[in-house]
Parts: sequence; C-alpha cells; structure tokens
Amino acid sequence: MSTASWLVVIAMALQAYFYSSAVKKGKVAPALSTWITFLVGTSLSLTTYLIASEHDFRRGVYSIADTIAVVICLASILLWGDRRVRFRRFDKWCLSAIGAIVIYGLMTGDAWHSNVFTQIVIGCGYIPTYAKLWQIKKNSEPITAWVCGLISSLISLHLTSGNLLATAYSKRAAIQMSVTLMLMLYYERRSKRA
Repeated sequence: MSTASWLVVIAMALQAYFYSSAVKKGKVAPALSTWITFLVGTSLSLTTYLIASEHDFRRGVYSIADTIAVVICLASILLWGDRRVRFRRFDKWCLSAIGAIVIYGLMTGDAWHSNVFTQIVIGCGYIPTYAKLWQIKKNSEPITAWVCGLISSLISLHLTSGNLLATAYSKRAAIQMSVTLMLMLYYERRSKRA
C-alpha cells in the first residue's frame, strides 16, 4: 500500500475515533436509523464499485475505509447512544431507493450505473444533517471528525486517477463534507459571538 493509501486509512480511522468518542461523551446524539441507512448505502457503493472496477482496491481505498468508518460509528451508537430505531420518511425513501438500485443491478448486471445511482442516494443522505444544522442554528457535530473525513477524501483524489467511480466517490464526499463543515463553522462562530 502506498503512503497516500495509508494516510487515507489513518484519516478515516481518526474520523471514526473522534465521532465515536463524541457519541460516548454524549456530545452528539445521532439517529441510529440514519447510520443504518449510511451503512447500507456505503456497503452497496463499495460492492458495486468492486464489481464494476474489477476489484481495484488501491484506487477504491477511500470507499473501503469509509465503509469501515461507518461500521465503527454505528457500533459506537449501539454501545453508547440511542439504540431506538425510528426510520423517518426520508430514511425510508433512501432505503427504498437503495432497494430499487439493487433490483436494477441484479436485473441488468450493470454495476457501474448502480454505483452512480448509489452515489446520488448517499449524497441525499447528507440532507438531514444540513437540515438539522439549519433548524437548530448551532453546531451539533464534532468538527475534528469531519475535518479528518475531508482530509481523507482529498488525499484519496490522488489515488483515483483513471477510475471514474473512485474519483466520483471522493469528489462527492469532499464537496459534501466541505458544505457540512462550512455550516458547522458558521454556527459555531455565530454562537460564540452571541
């Protein structure tokens, strides 16, 4: 594994650590249903990526590390967070869309487009986080964890050249984490001024 690959893995491990630590300390109260949905989405994305890219693990290291980080965060919620599963309408929509993608992939054998469709669903999965920040008008997320995730996605872009699916995954994550961080920092700064 290259140095860049190791940096991606280390940054994602740090993201999972900081997020899990925040859950354990009660600093964040994530919805279990959201993380179940993320696990299903990232797992499908990883599966379709590996099929479509003929098991290109090196360029897909970020997708692999992201899926493992989601598993760790989900485990931390099961250990220290609210274990009640309440699938909101949005979660049900995402899971239904993922189900439709699985059916499409099985019927057509088209892993490449299945991966692209999964990226769209994962992208939509950020909407509740944006909405929560917007509604409560304060930062409710661990900044360090999100910074580590952003760093990992940016480093992974150096590994993805020539693999459109791996590049799309990394770029989508970098853009969405940047937006999330901007909202978090805006509300963090606003609350300090108040």
